[in-house]
Amino acid sequence: MSGGAGRGGPGSRGNPELTAWRASVSMDKFKALRKLYRDASVSIYGFKLDLRLDSPQSDSQMRLQCRPRPSGANQLTMELPDDPATTQRIGDYAAKRKLWAGYHAHTQAHLTFWDTAFRQSEYNGANIDIGHYTAGASGSPIPFIEKHHARITSMHP
Repeated sequence: MSGGAGRGGPGSRGNPELTAWRASVSMDKFKALRKLYRDASVSIYGFKLDLRLDSPQSDSQMRLQCRPRPSGANQLTMELPDDPATTQRIGDYAAKRKLWAGYHAHTQAHLTFWDTAFRQSEYNGANIDIGHYTAGASGSPIPFIEKHHARITSMHP
C-alpha cells in the first residue's frame, strides 16, 4: 500500500492522488483479505508503515496509512527513526489506537538501541531480526530477549 513512499515515486507523500485514494478506499477489501487468510488458518500480525521518518507526517497522513488494520494486524512495523520526537509521536499515536509500533533495526541493533522509544510509549516495541541483531551487537540476542521480552512485537531470523 505504501507504493514507494518517500522515494519520490508514485507513492510519495506529496502525491495528492495517492492521498485522495487512501482517504477514499473502502476497507472492505482488507476485510475480505483478512477472511481469506483466516479461513486458511493464517494470521496477519502486522503491516509495514512506509514513512519518511526524517520528516514526520501529519496525523491525517499517518491515520490514512494505518487504515489496513481491518486486515487483523495488531502492529505496524518500520525502521526505528533517528529522531526521538518521531518515535514519541508514533508511540502516542499507537497508544491512542492500542496498536503496537514494532521498530526494526539492521546491524545498528544492540542491547539499548530501543531504550528511548521504550521509555516514550508503552506501545513502542521492537521488531527484532535475530541475524541483524547478532551482526550489530556481535553477540547473542538472548540478553535483549530476556530483558525486553514484553516489548518484542515480532521476531524473525
